[in-house]
Amino acid sequence: MILIRLILFDLDGTLIEFTLDYKAQRDAVRSLAGSLGVNLKTGTIHDMLSEFRETAPNDYQHFKSRVFEALKKYELSAPPANMSGSTARLLRRLKAKYLIGVVTNNCREMLDRFLSSSAVSFDVSISREDAGELKPAPDALLLAMKRANCTAKQTVMVGDSIIDIRAANAAGIRSIAYLGGFGSKSIALGGPDYMIGELSKLPSVLKMMDSD
Repeated sequence: MILIRLILFDLDGTLIEFTLDYKAQRDAVRSLAGSLGVNLKTGTIHDMLSEFRETAPNDYQHFKSRVFEALKKYELSAPPANMSGSTARLLRRLKAKYLIGVVTNNCREMLDRFLSSSAVSFDVSISREDAGELKPAPDALLLAMKRANCTAKQTVMVGDSIIDIRAANAAGIRSIAYLGGFGSKSIALGGPDYMIGELSKLPSVLKMMDSD
């Protein structure tokens, strides 16, 4: 039997409150694309990056670099959100048995701010600069597993958005959908292995997953 060793968590909406102006971020990405002569459809930022790459592949790296810088401005100016005491206690409880990591589409500087103020020490942390691509691309999850020296069968992803679930699917790992966050309305469409309404349910769900 292969037991779970690594639990990866999304950040915004899962471990902390979602305070980013996501609409403004998407508008900024569309505006940047327009300045380069590409009109993007509405979708996630990842979707818009993919559409731009298909439309103007020669300009993609330049565009992605500008997008990441634009997103960073919104992330660093967002109202601060700290992890709740109950979430911190849960993570410390989980650390007694598992490795824990945070995998986010946010910039490294914002992630480091969170880590420096966190009451919990994470075994691995991955930002978009580390991964190079945004979730639902599997890059960030695959890198986290590599750094933690864990296999897909030993890893579980916990997130509040369909993006997290699709990233887990793409990486070949199991997922737990947290229904208390920003993107819970559509998260079931991603096909998570389990769904929970409260993070406090995680230990019992992980126990069930280990016995599957």
